[in-house]
Amino acid sequence: MKLLAVDDQEAVLTMLKNRLDCKKLGIARFDTACGAARARELLAVSAYEIILCDIEMPEEDGISFARWALERYPDTKLIFLTSHMDASYMKEAISMHSFDYVFQPFVLYELETVLRKAAVQYRVEAENRSYQEKGMLFQSYGEEIFDARIMRYLEGESENTEELRQLADQQDIRPGSGPWAPFLVQFHEQKEKMRAFGSGLVKFSLKNILEELLEPLQIRCNLVRGSESFYYGIFYAGAVAEEEFSRKRLAPLLQSLREIGQSIFGVSSTLYLYPCIWPSGLRLAYGRLKEAVEENVDRREMYFVSERENRPVGVQGRAILVPEESWKRLLVRGEFRQLEESIFRYIAQVSGQEGFGVKGMTDIHKSFNVMLLSYMAERELDSTRIFTPELPYQKYMLSYQSCEAFESMVHYVMERLQQMTGGCQDAVDEAMKYIRLHLSEPVTVSEISDAVGMNAEYLTKQFRKRTGQSLKSYVTTQKIEMAKMLLRTTDLSVTMISDHTGYDNYNNFTRVFKRCTDMTPAEYRRDWRTAEGAQAGRGTDEPPEA
Repeated sequence: MKLLAVDDQEAVLTMLKNRLDCKKLGIARFDTACGAARARELLAVSAYEIILCDIEMPEEDGISFARWALERYPDTKLIFLTSHMDASYMKEAISMHSFDYVFQPFVLYELETVLRKAAVQYRVEAENRSYQEKGMLFQSYGEEIFDARIMRYLEGESENTEELRQLADQQDIRPGSGPWAPFLVQFHEQKEKMRAFGSGLVKFSLKNILEELLEPLQIRCNLVRGSESFYYGIFYAGAVAEEEFSRKRLAPLLQSLREIGQSIFGVSSTLYLYPCIWPSGLRLAYGRLKEAVEENVDRREMYFVSERENRPVGVQGRAILVPEESWKRLLVRGEFRQLEESIFRYIAQVSGQEGFGVKGMTDIHKSFNVMLLSYMAERELDSTRIFTPELPYQKYMLSYQSCEAFESMVHYVMERLQQMTGGCQDAVDEAMKYIRLHLSEPVTVSEISDAVGMNAEYLTKQFRKRTGQSLKSYVTTQKIEMAKMLLRTTDLSVTMISDHTGYDNYNNFTRVFKRCTDMTPAEYRRDWRTAEGAQAGRGTDEPPEA
C-alpha cells in the first residue's frame, strides 16, 4: 500500500512522516509532496492507493488537484486535510466522491482510523474487480448450495451437521478450540448500487472486509448468505483468550464493517452480535438473532442480542397501552398535526423499552388502524384518497415493521386527511369556491364532492348544516344570482345569459328563474329598468340639500 501526503507546509509533512506508524497501518511506501505541482510529478511516475491532501494551498488548492488526480486514478482513496469547515469546499469534495476528510489539528488516532478504513476499502474493491474480471462470479454456485444447507440446519429443517463441520474446517477450527460468537448483518434496503453487485459479490466483499479487519487480532470468521437482506456469520476465537474475545472487542470491528459496507454498497445496515457460545448453541443463537431483527423497529446501527430464549410479548411481557382516547379526540377535532406529533412522541418514549419490537409496533398500528377507519367511515371519506400508489394498502398494513416506516405512513395519512377535509369547515368553503368558479357550467353534486375529496352524501349533510340549504339548491341560487346580475348590467339576450349560467336549454332556465323569482327573465329586466328609471327621475327633481 502506497501513501502520498500533499501539503504546502513542510512542517506538516515532516510531522506526518514522524508520527504515522506505517508498518502498523500496512503502508509499504510513504511519499510527501510540498504542493500540488510536486504531487503531479510523483503521480506521473507511480500510482498511489491513498492520497492525503490539504485543501487550502496557495498555488493550486486541494480540490483542483484532487479532481485532476481522481480523473486519472479513480480507484485511489483521497482524504482531505482541512483546518476549518468551508461549505463550498466541502460540497466540492463530496461531489467528487472523496473518501473522507480530517480536521487539523488532528488527533493521531482519528487520522490512523480513517487511513486504515481507506486501506481496507481499497483492498476489498481491488479484490472485487479481480473477482469479476476472472469470471468467478458463479464459482459461487456451489457456495450457494452450501449456504442453503447451513440455513436449513439453522432453521430447524435439517439435522445434518456435516455442513457445520465443513464451515469450521474452512477456517481450520478444531472442536473445543474456543468459543464462537454469532452475528448477523441486515441491510435495510436494496438500492441500484447494491443490486449491481449481485449476492455472490456482496458476500465476497463482506467477508474480505472482515478478514482485513480481523487479521491483526488473530480472530477468524465465516459468513453464510441467508437472503438478499441478511448475512449470518460466526467469529471464531481460535487461539485468542476467551476474555479478550468479547463484545467490547468485536463491536468496533462490526461498526467498521457497517461504515465501509455503506460506503461500498450505498445502503444502511444494522449489525447484531450474540454472546459467545459453543457450536451446540448455534440454532438458539440464530433464532434469537432473527427475533432481534424483528425487535429492532427503530433500526439501531448496533444491536447486542441477549441470550433470552422466549420472545417477549409487547413491553415487559404484556401488550402496550396506547393512548387511544386522546388520539381520537385530536382526530375528531381535525388537529392532524398535533395528532402526528403525539404519535411520534409516544413511539420515541416506548420504542427503547426492553422487548418492545414488532409486537409493540403491531399494537400501535392496530389502534391507529381502528381509529382511522372508524373516522373515515363516520365521515364517509373515500378510502382511495388515502390508499394511493404512494401508499398502497399493503404498504400501509405492513408499516408496523419499523418505526421509520410507521412514522412515514402516519405523516402521509395526516397530510391526506388535511387535504381531504381540512376540517369540514374548509371542505364546505372549498365547495362554495368551486361552485362560484364553475357557474357557467352544468355543475353536479358528484363533481363538487370529487373536487373537495369527500363523499357526496356526507358533504351535502355538512353543507346543509353550515348554510341551511343543500348543495343542489345552493348551486341553483348562485346561478340565478349571476343571471340577475347579467340581466341588470348587460344587454345580453336571455338565451346568451342562459348559456353563461350553465343552462343549455332556454326553457329550462326560464322555468327555474321564474320559480326562484316569481317572474321570467324578461320581466325581471323590464321591472328593474323601470324602477331604475323612476329612481333616476326622482333624483333629478329633488332640490339639493341645504
